[in-house]
Amino acid sequence: MLTLPILYLSIVLIFFLVFSYILTVQAITLYGENNKKKILKHNFDIASYEFLELYDISQFYWQQKIYSKAIFCFKCILEKYPQENNHQIGIVYSQLAKLYSLLNLYDKAVYNYHLSLEIFPNNELVMLEVASILQKIKQYKRAMTIYQDIIKFFPNNIIARQEISKLIYFSEK
Repeated sequence: MLTLPILYLSIVLIFFLVFSYILTVQAITLYGENNKKKILKHNFDIASYEFLELYDISQFYWQQKIYSKAIFCFKCILEKYPQENNHQIGIVYSQLAKLYSLLNLYDKAVYNYHLSLEIFPNNELVMLEVASILQKIKQYKRAMTIYQDIIKFFPNNIIARQEISKLIYFSEK
């Protein structure tokens, strides 16, 4: 008879703990989102941010589809930290190229992808992106060359094989 109230109180305690955990997670998430939204309202001093903070800010702008500010942050990273870890700089060039591609600034995209390839030679995904952009801007011979390079380094790449077939088919017409 005495165990029934203890069992009842234990169940209530478990529900209380689960509920408090859920509220805590939501509060932490809202706090982080509010801090990011403050960035949108104010211009910020680039000199006061470290590499990873600038990178996170650029990712936030990208998610919000504010591409011009994301590009600005990436350019600031490249200006302020040109000697940073090569791997990180290569990723910045690649993401900057992707942003330019989203804005249909294909020449700038290709240029930044090439800078990324200087750091990551023969990167399969970057090479595919460059070839795809070259096709969009009707530079088929350059695209073909890159697809052939992809197959040389990655013989099982189906996408490159399909794109070469398309290019050959359309060049014969």
